[in-house]
Amino acid sequence: MSLKGKLGIIGILVLILIIIQVQFDIVDDIRRYFVGVEKDVYLEEKDIGRWYKHEVEKYVEELAEQEYEPYRDAYFDPETDEIVPEKLGKKVLIKETVEKAMEAPPESKVEVKYLPLYPLITKEFLSSIDEPMASFATGLGGGGGEGRITNIEISSQDVNNTLLFPGQIFSFNRATLPRTWERGYRYAPILVNDTAMGIGGGVCQVSSTIYNVALEADLEIVERHPHGSPVDYVPPGRDATVAGDYLDLKFKNDTEHVLLLTAHVSQGLVKVDLYKSQEPFALTVMRPVPLAFNNN
Repeated sequence: MSLKGKLGIIGILVLILIIIQVQFDIVDDIRRYFVGVEKDVYLEEKDIGRWYKHEVEKYVEELAEQEYEPYRDAYFDPETDEIVPEKLGKKVLIKETVEKAMEAPPESKVEVKYLPLYPLITKEFLSSIDEPMASFATGLGGGGGEGRITNIEISSQDVNNTLLFPGQIFSFNRATLPRTWERGYRYAPILVNDTAMGIGGGVCQVSSTIYNVALEADLEIVERHPHGSPVDYVPPGRDATVAGDYLDLKFKNDTEHVLLLTAHVSQGLVKVDLYKSQEPFALTVMRPVPLAFNNN
């Protein structure tokens, strides 16, 4: 076959493909007219006129990822102890937004439908946990060196402003572990069955002070271990040692109120206070949380 003949065949094939494409476009346009979004419909600032439903769904899903804002509970600032207010969140209602777009009349603008995400803990709620329940303080003394004081200060900061909802269990180890050099803990004398130097020495004074607050509040003690030898900062039999992740101090909030545990070191004292909410807590309001809640 001559070159001219071959070019003729190629031209015919190209023409056939163009005809097929034009027919396909016409069919697609007709289909979009009947099943797609109406003409000149805008979703926010995006023209989605004549879009198929699956195209709208894909766009709204992408929009949902961009527009999602998680809520933030109110919490105590670890530096100032002031309450930081809650923040409302939002998420795109994908199904409802798509349906609204598909049902929109021509030349209209559709707004994205949002679901507000309400915080579980509000500033007003935290402010209501102010009724004193129990308080206990222990003297720092002069033994153990600077490392011991540092460890007491850091562990006090770790447990400070812990919320305990009805039925929840406070765990000293959960609040303070890992007690490592990287987190600021230092070497100091440790007393379990014998005296030795170790990172985190001295935190037992904080756990013992908390234990006495729990006793004063008549809360259920879930786990407590005595030292191998007497300590001089609490009355005999009222100490609570902790070690690694195997010896812990735990107590349960067996009241109907939300409890707030605070701990501070100042003027030579380790002071722990326990407050309760003014009103009994409605258990249906909160999602279940197995252990104490701390924002630090």
